[in-house]
This record gives sequence, C-alpha cells and structure tokens, in this order.
Amino acid sequence: MSNKNSWYRNRILWSANKQLSSQHSCFIYPNIPDVYREHIHGADNLDFSGNYVIVPNFIPLITMWGNRFLWTFVSESEIHSCYLNKRSHVKLADLRSEIKLVHEPDASQIEIKFKTSKLIVDDKGSSVWAPPGPPLYALLNILQMIGKINKTSS
Repeated sequence: MSNKNSWYRNRILWSANKQLSSQHSCFIYPNIPDVYREHIHGADNLDFSGNYVIVPNFIPLITMWGNRFLWTFVSESEIHSCYLNKRSHVKLADLRSEIKLVHEPDASQIEIKFKTSKLIVDDKGSSVWAPPGPPLYALLNILQMIGKINKTSS
C-alpha cells in the first residue's frame, strides 16, 4: 500500500465514520455485508468479454447500495459506481475539487437537498451515485477533500 493510498484510506474511514455511521444503505469497512462483497466479485462484475470490471482484490471502504443498478464502492485508490446501469470507474488520484451535484435546473433547494443522487466527479463526466440526502453530501465532502488535496499537491 502506498503512502498516498494509506492517507486516502485513513481520511476516508475517519470521515465516513463521522458522517455515514448511522445512514441506511451505507456500509463502512469492515462492516460490509457479504451480499455486497459478493456483488463486487460475482457475475454482475463481469463485462461483455467476461473480464472483471472491478479487480478481484478490491476492498471497499465505503459501500452505498440502492439495488444492482444503483451502487457505489469506494476503496483507498478508486471509486466504482453504477447509476442506472451506466458504470463509472475513477481513480482517487485523478479527482480535483470541482465535483458537481446533478439536479434539474428548476429544482428547489429542498429538492436538491433531498432528491439529488448523482455527482459528476471529473471533467470527463464520470458519474457517481449515492443515496439522496445526508449520504450524498457525506460522499461529496469526502471526494471534495481528496480533490482539494490532489489539486494542491500537483
């Protein structure tokens, strides 16, 4: 494990334990149910060629689960997410602080706060799903923290 990955791991777990510990459908390492671990290494994780989308030794620090079409796994080095069956893979080292909430243009502040469930995390348009409300904002805070550190160290 590199020093940067170790730093990411410590910061992610520290922040997740503060912000996500009581959130339904959000699990923090090592308290991730086996059913979600099996999803990472099961048939749902194979691409059309039969190759694993998420590498077999991937250990999720944070698991956010809606269903098999809405999920996010965050490790010490990368994010894997599925938003309505469209998968994204982003390395934490590539994050910058310009992470955006995706919402309807005419949405009210209340709707944005409690209905938004999608983040755009890079300039390629990679999307990451999280349950609406506090879990989304906890993930946003974690990713922005990492992005700011990456931006200042580059």
